[in-house]
Amino acid sequence: MSFEAFFELSPDSCVISGIDGYAKIINEQYVQATGYTREELLAVPVNIIVHPEDRTKIFRSNNPAGPTEQERLAIPEGKVTEFVARIITASGRALWMQWRSIRNGTSLYSIGRDVTETYRREEEYKSLLEVNRMLREKFRDLACVDALTNIGNARSCELTFSSELARARRQRAPLALAMLDIDH
Repeated sequence: MSFEAFFELSPDSCVISGIDGYAKIINEQYVQATGYTREELLAVPVNIIVHPEDRTKIFRSNNPAGPTEQERLAIPEGKVTEFVARIITASGRALWMQWRSIRNGTSLYSIGRDVTETYRREEEYKSLLEVNRMLREKFRDLACVDALTNIGNARSCELTFSSELARARRQRAPLALAMLDIDH
């Protein structure tokens, strides 16, 4: 089996790029993931489809167009680098990709996996956590506030009294309690 055949078997996106920033070999999975043709991907620097906000994060370069050859050569040889970045597909959709790269001489070997669904689920989870937090606050308010008077109810008194009693005990301070029934 040839290297290229083995390369094409990967379910992940595989890219071998040169120090000039251009892809030299890409697999079909990368072509399918990006929606560009193989010819389009080989004709432009690899960072051209990286989301602009992610370019400097990945390449640690202040150049918005991407790193220079000198900056690419500064990538430690033989050390695996991992990062997540968005790429912009041919249809204009942002695709979150998790990459592992290693430099060997003047080549950068990279394997990428689409993690867009994972990111979407994480964002959905964070959103649900926030909704849950807001609902807990609302339920606490509903449980502790009288709907007629909009003033703390008996449950509110119990919670406040417990808290104040604990504080008074810690500080060895006196505690006074006055209760009024104002809705009769």
